[in-house]
Amino acid sequence: MQSALVAREKHGIGAVGLSGGVYQNTLFFELMLRRLQEAGFDVLTHTLLPTNDGGLALGQVVVADAVLRRSAE
Repeated sequence: MQSALVAREKHGIGAVGLSGGVYQNTLFFELMLRRLQEAGFDVLTHTLLPTNDGGLALGQVVVADAVLRRSAE
């Protein structure tokens, strides 16, 4: 929470993404979501992908695809 507040103050960031294995803990996720929303942040969360390694793996595939496409040009 504190790092989000600092990022907003220093850089004008108003959106926070909650991702990673720690957010599989429902209690922690709901607490953090509520606190960030109460502080006025737009909170981005997973809806179609898992919050843990499945989403990470998809991101790795997207980056690899972009690298391969560039090298093929």
